[in-house]
Amino acid sequence: MKAGAEVRPMGNQLAAGLSQTNLVAAFVFVFSVGMAVQFFIHYCRSLLVVAGRLPLSPRVREALQMNGEQLTPAECKRVWELAELCPEMERSSRQLSLIRVYAFLLSLSKALVSWTSAGVGNWFEGEQQLCARFVAVVLDRRMAHTQSLLKQSSY
Repeated sequence: MKAGAEVRPMGNQLAAGLSQTNLVAAFVFVFSVGMAVQFFIHYCRSLLVVAGRLPLSPRVREALQMNGEQLTPAECKRVWELAELCPEMERSSRQLSLIRVYAFLLSLSKALVSWTSAGVGNWFEGEQQLCARFVAVVLDRRMAHTQSLLKQSSY
């Protein structure tokens, strides 16, 4: 009996140790996921800031039928559709995929929290316009790349 009594406390200690280990592992996992999400958001925002500073060519403005510098929410869907029609370049397609995920997360977040205040809804709308601006810049690059390929093939 004495041997059985010794096993029970060791089993309790082992179970307590496992739960502490699991707790630390869960904390590390949640922290890592949080950092990865934060890195993803900052990376996407840096892409949007750079694209926001680049001018759009007249050919893209004409294709999008833009009047001013900013894209309206109605033009955003058209920009995405036109970007899908142009042939892809490897680097821009990866960035475009990231921005597509970011834009989806923005629209999902906007649907969940825009009822809290008008300012929050306006911020999400501004971010979505920045995403559309990025896609317009990618579209501009793709159109220029396609034109250069056409010029090279005509020689």
